Amino acid sequence: TWPIVYPTPTVKTDHDIMLISSSAGYPNDTCHATLTVPVLTAAMLEARAWTVPAQLDSTNAADGIQVLFRITNTGNDTARDVSSALMLTPEFVLNAGDTVLKQMGDIAPGDSADAVYVVKRINRSLGCAIDTTSICATISMDGAPVMTSVCAKLLLVPGVNLLPEITAVIPAVLDSIDKDVETTFEVQMFDYERGDLTYVWYVNGTEESRAGSQFAWTFNTLGNADVKVEIYDPCTIGTNDAVIHIWNFVVRDPTGIADNPAALREFSIIGNYPNPFNPGTVIEYRIPEGRHDVLLEVVDAGGRIVRTLQQGELAGGIHRVSFDASGLPSGTYLARLTAGGVVRVHGMVLVK
Repeated sequence: TWPIVYPTPTVKTDHDIMLISSSAGYPNDTCHATLTVPVLTAAMLEARAWTVPAQLDSTNAADGIQVLFRITNTGNDTARDVSSALMLTPEFVLNAGDTVLKQMGDIAPGDSADAVYVVKRINRSLGCAIDTTSICATISMDGAPVMTSVCAKLLLVPGVNLLPEITAVIPAVLDSIDKDVETTFEVQMFDYERGDLTYVWYVNGTEESRAGSQFAWTFNTLGNADVKVEIYDPCTIGTNDAVIHIWNFVVRDPTGIADNPAALREFSIIGNYPNPFNPGTVIEYRIPEGRHDVLLEVVDAGGRIVRTLQQGELAGGIHRVSFDASGLPSGTYLARLTAGGVVRVHGMVLVK
């Protein structure tokens, strides 16, 4: 055995080694060998980072997100005392029992080691577009940082947007209001994503305000009128996906000159029984003496007609009609009674 000393090359170098053996009385024996010497470099680290899962519903918090950092030594010397230190933003916290610092030890040339963390996302995004967030770490070798910002990208994709729900309307039931008297309308909402809601108020089809969940208006014209509010969350503003509530009523003359108070008192929806109901209920209503063309409809919270229960001439008195809500979702519905240009509405609650 012979030691061989050769210079450190700047490029890969092949050395030809020839061994000649001789013995008295025998011809020389020659043996050739090639020694390939690579370019010798110090330990060099490369890193790759990713998350499992690779994407999340941006509107929800999430547990058990794995963050993996794979460190590979691409040099020719051993990387000593390699470690990873996680850097968390306020959007994330480590799962219980996990630690920020991971020791990966020594990494031989060409080998890799993984640092695996488990984190929890505690913040929810209210945006409606796809976004990304990063979870980063600092990689050190021999106690000194060599890569200060190795980051795993996490894709945030909005899930199904749940529309806000109307929990109450004020006034809950409105048949008529007095001319030249200010009336206040209000909707109370619940939004699953707890985003900022936009309220658009209309009077007789004309937009009048975006001031908030309350709206006040003074009517100075007698006859049928309506107030509508459209409610948008941040993901539906500018679309047709509004939550809608409509008040239909009659603007009356409080002096009784322009209408017949006695007849108006006789024209009413007495109620529905039972209320709340599932799936059927009986609506009871009264019309004045004489014969009148009567229209009785059921509309949903968005003002859409879901059923016509009566259409045609009826004699004065008390009338009853059944309403079967099979196939309709739970919610608040309005019985809307129209006759002679006068409208009465009554709220009904379907609970399934």
